[in-house]
Amino acid sequence: MSKKFVAISTAALFIVLFNVGFVFHEPLMGAWFHQQEAAIVRENFIIPYIALAYLVYCFLLSYFFPMYVDYYRGSSRIPTALRFGIIMGVLFDALQ
Repeated sequence: MSKKFVAISTAALFIVLFNVGFVFHEPLMGAWFHQQEAAIVRENFIIPYIALAYLVYCFLLSYFFPMYVDYYRGSSRIPTALRFGIIMGVLFDALQ
């Protein structure tokens, strides 16, 4: 695993996930989140903290993915990547 791969994949993941996360949490589900979680949600989000959390998440995904793929060496790449994404997504969502 090279540092170049980790850096490029972290940057690419960050760009995609940060923007998809915004679209999901604001335009699509924002009203529902503010209604259902009104007692715990902030009035205004602290974007630098959210960006830092996404950056850490993307770095960890980029760092652990080659190890996961190497462990399942004989498997097809797309189902392996989907399993990895689902496992990491559930873990990170549960550990918030």
